[in-house]
Order: sequence, then C-alpha cells, then structure tokens
Amino acid sequence: MVKKMVGRPPKFSEPSRPVTVTLPERVLAKLQQVGSDRGIAITQAVDALVSDSDLQRPLVEIVRVCDGQGLIVVGFSKALSRIPGIQLVEISPLRYLISMQSGNSVDTFELGLIDLIDHLPAHEASEIPLLLKLRETLKLIRLKQGVTKAEILFVPIP
Repeated sequence: MVKKMVGRPPKFSEPSRPVTVTLPERVLAKLQQVGSDRGIAITQAVDALVSDSDLQRPLVEIVRVCDGQGLIVVGFSKALSRIPGIQLVEISPLRYLISMQSGNSVDTFELGLIDLIDHLPAHEASEIPLLLKLRETLKLIRLKQGVTKAEILFVPIP
C-alpha cells in the first residue's frame, strides 16, 4: 500500500524548515525577478552567491597580490574583531582581510590574538580553529621572514 501525501509537496529534496524573515521591499522586488516562490528565489540567490567550495575554503589563507607579497585572508570571526584596533573587511562572501588601525603593531596584534585564544568564552569555542590557525600562520611568517604592513585607503561613504 502506497502512503498518500497530505498537503503541499515538498519544495526541496533536502531537509528544510520554515523561517520568518522581514526583508526590504526592494529586496522582495528583486527576489520576484529571480522567481515567484520566495523560498526558492532565496535559495537560488544564496547558492549563486556562496558556492559549496566557498564553505570549504581554508580558515586562513595567504593570497598572493604581487611578487613576494601576500595578504592574510580569513573566514568570519566575531571574536577576532574584538581585538583593539582590528577590523575585518569583507572582500567576498565569507572572506575577510584583517585591517589594523594606524599606529598598531603586528606584535600587539599577535599578543592580542594569544590573549583572545586564552580567554575565549565557551559559547565561542567554534572560532578556536580559525584563531589557532591564524596564530600559527603569524608565528611562522614572523619567524621566517617577518611581517610588513601596508595601508589601505578607507574613505567616508554617505
């Protein structure tokens, strides 16, 4: 005997659940252009923006910018941005540059990172792998050839 389905057929072939979200009218209008079903439109938009390979990227990586120079790029870390003088700058979905306020040293940043790791609250334990990898990366670079700083221009926006 075949079990008869009651209600609407499932939208997705993977586990899903209902959520309530408030969105600006302009976003709703854009989602309408993607598709008439908001749930499917949101899913398609997120899949287009963030690929599965983006979620599998290293926690910390050095991205080459020119001969012999690279930038440290990290995944999102709420804890990391609590180090005084540090700001994470999103450069692509889930990828961030570490910006350091003028006058701060790399040594001070590294010490702040060590302190952060040592005193991280239990509810933020999921960030430990990223923080430890960043600490290891900074230490290796410092011991091998040293870290240099460069400046990025930040301009006010209305």
